Amino acid sequence: MKRKQMQGFSVGLCCVLMMLVLADASLMSGCQNCTTIGCVDDSLIEVRSSTNSFADGSYEMSVEGDNLTGSCNFVLKDGAMVAGSAKCSGSLTGVSSQANKWTYTLQGSPSTFKVVLKVDSQVKLEQTVEPTYQESQPNGAGCPPVCKNATVSLSLGG
Repeated sequence: MKRKQMQGFSVGLCCVLMMLVLADASLMSGCQNCTTIGCVDDSLIEVRSSTNSFADGSYEMSVEGDNLTGSCNFVLKDGAMVAGSAKCSGSLTGVSSQANKWTYTLQGSPSTFKVVLKVDSQVKLEQTVEPTYQESQPNGAGCPPVCKNATVSLSLGG
């Protein structure tokens, strides 16, 4: 009688162990390996010239919105940004130039923000924008972080 009880116990133990292994395997199938690539929320603000050129002068871009502020200043001479003249602060973290376009980088993902661009202290552009953000997950679906990025295009008149 003890032998039958031992056999029953062994069969029962095997069944319990098998269920644990299968349960663990089913849980593991939902797991994924995530990489650790980082990303930041930001908006690129593109300012284009309606005349395909920008006048020489001192430029100041300021941005305000949703608990963030920032500014970038630089000097344009002979159609090019004077080396070392670009100074950015706050949430505006940089400016780059191409032939007929400047691109400013705004850190964060405000729902709206106001852009003011002055040339030689004269307001040349003032606009409130509502960016459309695209979400990205550089480490794959279901893996953090989730970042929001947008590009806003503005036109500066002649």
